[in-house]
Amino acid sequence: MCPPSALFLGTNPATYRKLSRKPELLAKMDKLRWTSGGLKMLHSLVSVLYNEKVVIIHPEEKRGFVVKMSGVSDNHQFHAILMDLLCGLPDDQKLQGTRPSPAVVECMTNPDGPQMMGGQIQGLWDMCHWTVTRMPADAGFEVSKSFVWGEGVPADISKFHGERVVILRRPLYTRSWNCVRVFGPLAAEVKLERVMPAEEVEKYLASFQAATQEEQTEADTFIASSVGDN
Repeated sequence: MCPPSALFLGTNPATYRKLSRKPELLAKMDKLRWTSGGLKMLHSLVSVLYNEKVVIIHPEEKRGFVVKMSGVSDNHQFHAILMDLLCGLPDDQKLQGTRPSPAVVECMTNPDGPQMMGGQIQGLWDMCHWTVTRMPADAGFEVSKSFVWGEGVPADISKFHGERVVILRRPLYTRSWNCVRVFGPLAAEVKLERVMPAEEVEKYLASFQAATQEEQTEADTFIASSVGDN
């Protein structure tokens, strides 16, 4: 019943928002979502975040941002919208990279736009948890243990001192995905709250390095639970 349930709820935002973020429902689905495409779809729908603050830091470019997201159903969608937002800022604030076309952005965000387009979106970065900043520079593919996987949901992004944090890095390898908005009627939005000054970026990076073993273990446990056996 999961696929028809997800499709039905996806056309009735007022209904699924009543179910959204219910701990007992999410706990039952979280471990099993990777075993069934239909269950994964239903889990994605009831996991959607609204007005959620996310800290974005690109250590290599020494830039940081605070954004607020609403209605984003998966991390591939989040990645694509971030590419448009952060690479489209003024020259003294933006990240390097090419923005997606306006047609792709409309497909990713607008419930009145096309739900699917031909071709694929190529990612600009590896999106990682804050724990990646504590890995050695030559960690190689060990970095993948800290990936925020595109197939997951924004609720999988781990928190540091109560804030969800995404670290952007030069990708280990090229990744691409289909241009599709999973839930057609669901509007997705990522708004820029502010651009961090360089001093604040450095402060965040220093605080990650100073994290306690307990904080590291808590984050590692959360990250492992969100990936499961996938």
